[in-house]
Parts: sequence; C-alpha cells; structure tokens
Amino acid sequence: MAIVLTPSVVGCSTDDTYLPALLADPMASYEAQGIELIDAWEYAEGMGPLGKPVVAQVGRIYHITDQDQADEVLSEAAEFAELVGWRMTPPITTPADGYGGAKELDVGSARLGVSLVAADPLHDLEGPRVLTVRLDFGPVRFDDSTTTTLGG
Repeated sequence: MAIVLTPSVVGCSTDDTYLPALLADPMASYEAQGIELIDAWEYAEGMGPLGKPVVAQVGRIYHITDQDQADEVLSEAAEFAELVGWRMTPPITTPADGYGGAKELDVGSARLGVSLVAADPLHDLEGPRVLTVRLDFGPVRFDDSTTTTLGG
C-alpha cells in the first residue's frame, strides 16, 4: 500500500471584516512630530502557508528624527493610544521599551503593540531605534487589574 501526497493550494479568505476594522482605528494612521513613516504593511485574515490561519494585521515603522527623544516618542504614542480608547499596559507612567494594548472593536478583540526596537537589529542592537506600531486580533489578558482606558 502506498500513500500519495499531493500538494494543494490553500486560498485566502475573502472575508474582509477584520482588516478594515483595524485600518479604521486611529493608531493605524498615527502621526506625530519627530517621527517619519518608513515602512507599513497590512494583511487580511485568511489561510497562510500549510493552511495555518492568519489574523488580520496592520504594522507601521517610524524613523525617530531625534534619538534623544525616543523614549518621549514612545510615551506619546502610548498616550495617544489611550486617548483613542486602547487599554494599555504597563501604565504609561512606567518607563518601558514597549506597551501592549487591548480594545474591543465592533468585530472582536483587538491587540496593539507600541515599542522601540533597534533600527538595524542584525548589525547594531545599540544603535538608533525606531518606533513600531502593530495592530491585530486575538485574545488579550492583562494581569494588572488597575490598568484602565483613559477616563475609565
């Protein structure tokens, strides 16, 4: 008895529910003084390689014009996220290299990551940093029950 494996092409979902919801969020088009958008990507939900589900994603990378202000740029982005309804952790008053967020959108629970990362992680981990903003969908768990949205 022989088993024959035949390759199959897995198509992506034609459901465009989630990506537009992420793109409608103000964090997907975040702008501020001292940063310049240098890369952006958007993926619709569907099936990835080998049939693995892929969630809708929106990503942005920003050049920070004054590296001495990188921490302030990050804090301002996290504060803006709170202002537009994201529940952020750790609290913005806590210095960090990144913040996570959660927000209930009409189509489901969204996640947000706002962080500083090395501009050239393969060659210079201590060099200039960039601001990254990433939105997607999925379960979110906050261990800090005191974290709330602005005004919450």
